[in-house]
Amino acid sequence: MNLELSASRLFACLLAIETLFLVTDSFIYNFGQTLPRDLLRLLSLTREGNIPTWFASLQALLVGTSAYFIGLMHKRCCDLDGSASWRALGWFIIAAFFLYVSFDDAAQFHERMGTIIGSYAKQHAATAGYLTIVKQFDSYYWQIIFMPFFTGLALFMLIFLSAQLRYDASLLLFVAGIGCYGLAVTMDYLDGIEAYDFLIQQTALPYRVIEHQSRALEEFIEMLGTSLILIAFIRHWNKLRLQQQQLEFQRGV
Repeated sequence: MNLELSASRLFACLLAIETLFLVTDSFIYNFGQTLPRDLLRLLSLTREGNIPTWFASLQALLVGTSAYFIGLMHKRCCDLDGSASWRALGWFIIAAFFLYVSFDDAAQFHERMGTIIGSYAKQHAATAGYLTIVKQFDSYYWQIIFMPFFTGLALFMLIFLSAQLRYDASLLLFVAGIGCYGLAVTMDYLDGIEAYDFLIQQTALPYRVIEHQSRALEEFIEMLGTSLILIAFIRHWNKLRLQQQQLEFQRGV
């Protein structure tokens, strides 16, 4: 089985689904006013608890599962060639992070916790320290609360995977995926401060249309980033499997 070809086909399927989500969202927002409201919510990219949310959560779960099995593969390779087991640990950390992302997508954890902590900060205006910084943040509160953690994990993954995926197209796919995440967060920040004046001037579209399409595009870019990372991990799994087969053959000989 040519797993590299399968990975390419999988990415084409994922991209097609994500594009369909984006086109469907645009259509029902602009022309679907007569459709049932529950149907609109079920298909909207800017809503939670619907089909696009399930898809995004499932993708992140697959990324985490892939990273976990890559870690197991590294442990097996370590047993064969005596290399350091820290590589497996690094993959397990990545797996745990994307399993959290899957949970977060489904439960809106960081948004809800950001709202809770932000509301607490407003109610305790006299409190010094970190709550004051949260209170004064001009966009969504979750960013000032969770972004240090997310940024630290992103840097760890970039450093760790630069060594693991070096001289391979999988590294470029992973970096592109992280870049999509960064772009989505930037768009979310701009949405939080309602920075749409330039787009309104250039397109002459109503504010509500610009706001909705920007949010839908942000969700599309985030899902695309997850797809790129998933394909990177599948390609790396294929490479490791071939290496393990060669090691086992050599030891058998």
